[in-house]
Amino acid sequence: MQSRSTTKGFSLIEMLVYVALLSILLLVVINSVILIINSYRNIKTTEVLENAGLTAMDRLEAEIRNAKSIDATNSVFNSSGTSSILTLNTSTTTPAKVKFYATSTTLAVDEDGVYSGPLISSNARLKTLSLWLISTSTSQAVKIELEVESGVGPSYKSAKFYDTAILRGSY
Repeated sequence: MQSRSTTKGFSLIEMLVYVALLSILLLVVINSVILIINSYRNIKTTEVLENAGLTAMDRLEAEIRNAKSIDATNSVFNSSGTSSILTLNTSTTTPAKVKFYATSTTLAVDEDGVYSGPLISSNARLKTLSLWLISTSTSQAVKIELEVESGVGPSYKSAKFYDTAILRGSY
């Protein structure tokens, strides 16, 4: 007498149904992970832009407000793009001259003719720096327009920052 096999298993149709359900579940999970990664990249790009723009604007504004005067002969105003240059004569403090200018992708600072470094982090790039001198009989001010970009592909972003700073001793 032969014994019948009592082992139980999956039929082919059951296996196909399980594989299809698992595939759908994996697609949903993978899609969710991709959305989370893309959201993180967008948030990180926005954070880099805001930090770069605000840091640069804060330094520019503080130096302008504390400057004794603007060195108009070594400054370039009313130009768009990245050809604007701002040279400030500070008071009796060190450094005596501070110069802000655009390089290919960053906003650079020279203090007494010595390069001090970039004002924008390496994760962000300077797109435009435009400076305008506002001069009246009683005061001087500098209008600043700064555009910074960061990211690549779908997470690329660009932001403009605007400010006007009045020299403290000129009013």
